[in-house]
Amino acid sequence: VSVRPEAPPSELAVAVARHFESMEVDEEAVIGGFLSRLDSGQEVQPAGPAADYARSTAFFDGTAPDDAVRKRRRSKNAARPGEQVAAKVTRTDENGSWILARVQRFYADTDTYDVQDEDDTSKLIRLPWNHVMTLSTGAEGGFNKGTRVMAIFPETTSFYSA
Repeated sequence: VSVRPEAPPSELAVAVARHFESMEVDEEAVIGGFLSRLDSGQEVQPAGPAADYARSTAFFDGTAPDDAVRKRRRSKNAARPGEQVAAKVTRTDENGSWILARVQRFYADTDTYDVQDEDDTSKLIRLPWNHVMTLSTGAEGGFNKGTRVMAIFPETTSFYSA
């Protein structure tokens, strides 16, 4: 991905999102390869951050929903235009990589959002669906001790892990 050396993180995020927008992943082949390695006794345990992800994912029965089902679910649960969201604008998970933004548009065909930073309304940022989270309404109830949540730094629109 080519960007200007002095490009801000938001511009880099857009460039990376556009790069990955065009990539297609053959989930059936990936899952099939995983299952064949599992059957043959090869090591399949992830390490590092992937291990945390693997531990936190839900039950997997070996089948994946087809593209139409996944897109329908994402479209149904997509944040609506005008809604405030948390938007991940950097490649890292450091504090401040998520910002407060407002949804301008959701593209169901590419599963991407155009969002606008609440601090800098002069530009749109295009992000993949998994870099945009709706904000809690408070109706969900309380959180258990140890639950990972994000909070906003005082006097800013940047989130941090709390």
